Amino acid sequence: MTHPAIEPDHPLHRSSGGPPKPGGYYIDGHYTDTAPAHSVSPSAAAFLYGEGVFETVRLYRGRPFRLQEHLRRLEHGLKVLEISPPAALAEAGDIIAALAQRNIPGTIDAMARLVVGAGAAAGNRAGTGSPGQPRSGGGEMAAHGITAATAGGIRTPETPPIFVVQVQPLDTAAIRRRQEGMTAMTLPWRRDAVNPLLKIKSLSYLENRHGLRLARRAGADEGVFINRNGDVTEGTFSNLFFIRGEAIVTPAPDAGLLPGITRLTIIELAQKLGLDCREAAVPDAALPEFDGAFLTSSLTEIAPLTAIDTGRYDPARTAALRQRLLAAYRELTRE
Repeated sequence: MTHPAIEPDHPLHRSSGGPPKPGGYYIDGHYTDTAPAHSVSPSAAAFLYGEGVFETVRLYRGRPFRLQEHLRRLEHGLKVLEISPPAALAEAGDIIAALAQRNIPGTIDAMARLVVGAGAAAGNRAGTGSPGQPRSGGGEMAAHGITAATAGGIRTPETPPIFVVQVQPLDTAAIRRRQEGMTAMTLPWRRDAVNPLLKIKSLSYLENRHGLRLARRAGADEGVFINRNGDVTEGTFSNLFFIRGEAIVTPAPDAGLLPGITRLTIIELAQKLGLDCREAAVPDAALPEFDGAFLTSSLTEIAPLTAIDTGRYDPARTAALRQRLLAAYRELTRE
């Protein structure tokens, strides 16, 4: 996954002599049809350390679905990483609309990716203090445009974060294939459930990408993380739900997972439909006891899980329940 950033002295930072025309990307205040060939500053913490967050939002008929929920999660991630949010983040809806208007016909489903990355490594921190010092007073420092670097508490001018928005057509054929059924394998290492970074969607996504590569190499569509307690957490790009009879269970956030926007939407819809849907521990050893399972993500919506490791699920057994949820979900996207 490439998250384009832009060098501070890139020509796109200079005035173009008039209002920018919408294109494929919005990069730090400017629109462009293509990502610059040299777009990542080598001094940016987003590049050096993966410091930043991103969100992937699905567009239905040109309208972003659950955008405010995505923005709230993104802002939470910025707070955890102590990155000052870009001022233009408040205009994210307008930026997506401008990009979609030019590039995506209104009848075509699309996706938007929002990326906020930290600038120069020593700056751009909200309330970072010297080693061993409390982080109080950070707001006052930020108000004066300075932060304290982590090395020796050196104060440097605050560097603006990188802000990129991209809109592109959705590969609906690939989505349909997923919705016909997906297979998964449990990954060979164990996650630490108390790791706070698991609950934000950070640019440091290497564990997920490596896990997905291992799964694909083994012939599976998705990799599933297990924590040190032996409980299922999440997939590399999805959340999981398991079905037993008419009851649905999904791993709780404290198992060590990113609370997905689609995951939360499915929980809310299930409750409105009168279904028994709850968060609970799902031991790896208990997977064969379920009648079925499905995966959720913003782009895929709902996809039946047909196999995990050597165990198999017959999607026909749970099709009626999944279809109720999917119909309610699709109705919500039309509102």
